[in-house]
Amino acid sequence: MILELRVTLLYEEKPVWRRLRVDDRMSFLGLHEVLQVAFDWTNSHLHHFMIYQSGGLEDETSIGMEDDDSLYEGSFERKEKDESVGDWLNRVNDHAVYVYDFGDNWAHEIVVENVYEHDEETVVPYCVEVMGTAPDEDSRGEVNDAGRISNDELLKKINHLFSEGYHQTLGSYDTFFDPEIEDEEEMEPSYDLIQLMKDLHNAAPWEVLHSDQVFAIDQQGFMVFVSVMGAAEMEKGLAIYPSMEGWRTLSSLFREEDEEYRYKQFAITATFNDRNELDPIDYGLVKDTGIPFRGKGRWPMFRSYEPGYIPWYLNEHEKSLVTFVVRHVLDVTKRIREGLEVIAPFETGYMYTRVAGDGFYEEHGVEITEFDRMLEEEQQSIENELLIKQLQAIPVVDDQIEFVGTYTSQPIVEKPGDRPFFGLIVAGYSKKNGLFLVNETYGPIPKTLALQDAFCKMVIEQNAMPAQVTITHTDYKYLERFFNALPVKVRKVKEIGRFRMFGVL
Repeated sequence: MILELRVTLLYEEKPVWRRLRVDDRMSFLGLHEVLQVAFDWTNSHLHHFMIYQSGGLEDETSIGMEDDDSLYEGSFERKEKDESVGDWLNRVNDHAVYVYDFGDNWAHEIVVENVYEHDEETVVPYCVEVMGTAPDEDSRGEVNDAGRISNDELLKKINHLFSEGYHQTLGSYDTFFDPEIEDEEEMEPSYDLIQLMKDLHNAAPWEVLHSDQVFAIDQQGFMVFVSVMGAAEMEKGLAIYPSMEGWRTLSSLFREEDEEYRYKQFAITATFNDRNELDPIDYGLVKDTGIPFRGKGRWPMFRSYEPGYIPWYLNEHEKSLVTFVVRHVLDVTKRIREGLEVIAPFETGYMYTRVAGDGFYEEHGVEITEFDRMLEEEQQSIENELLIKQLQAIPVVDDQIEFVGTYTSQPIVEKPGDRPFFGLIVAGYSKKNGLFLVNETYGPIPKTLALQDAFCKMVIEQNAMPAQVTITHTDYKYLERFFNALPVKVRKVKEIGRFRMFGVL
């Protein structure tokens, strides 16, 4: 079924709403992405949904983000990636509220206006009508209409972004529909991507760019950082770091040694390899296009790197991103051969950046501290204020806790076909009692979330806040802000060996 939704931003200053058509099979995660596009948000804050009427009956069910776990007061009852919109909103006047940015608290009322039968000619998601531009991010509700575009222009812009298949201002490449619904066998061969990779090999950008001459692409606020590999007789190709999470990976790679780098990197590689290095899936991707390749070190191969997971094959939206990036690399290579100079940002402090204009790209030198600032602004404190106050009220006891989190050495596969991931074991040992007060194994969630969750479980269950916590320098980086809010003395060490002695890690 096709749902026609009127989504109204509950904003007192002026009317702001969208009339949208979506497939009822879409997950609430997909609906979140659609709303980010429709209201020109930047996916920089937390969010959740609350259902108030479902199937014509009153309801009160919360649907939230995957990473909320037990860190938020009254964890959400359902996970947005697991719930289909049509299972909850399927009759006229069914309604819900979508809240984005718990600081500014932008509430969007979602009401089902019509329900249509699905047909092959209906394009979804689609914006039927718009009224008003949304406020600026982090504006605290202040009105600033400078540079605002008309409703007609806004409608065209929204549907153009929908037609691209992924929102280029989001750091996520999740499909608008659940991956299980997509029929991968019916997808067109990745002809443009493979042809562009052949063009890239012929252009040989590694002849004019070294891996440290990283450059950036600013596509409507969505940042992509690109490093060309191959100048030093190494594997030829591209390392692509999407979004500010990609910047975090790139910055860590160039600025500091990180023993957990392989568990944390967020990147995509597009490399050239020998034919015998391609597995059947890699070879099939190339073969299905019918584009011929001959010779050693010429066959394209792609891998996606996400924190906690092992390298994996690209999904369709990652392929679209690589296609987009390769086009830019070809143009940059041409510009360099014509005289453009691309400097090494981590040596000079400046990065060559291509900023999207109206049908063209402006070229700028941007201080890399600006990207650090953007990353800092994007980081959302995952400490819930009420939870922190609850922890602060727990009595401090004379105990020393050795607290550590480490990844399993071997990846875990929950069921055949799933992407393997590294388990994260978190343990807390009481020196006073000689007992492990917590010993939890987590799947591929951010390490900060796992460490905080385990620590909260430990102190709440024991109703005792240790006077001192011993933690490695590596783990402290994840918890510095968290511990700063608690009455705990932190002792940082290079490593904690007790857990290996007890056979926990």
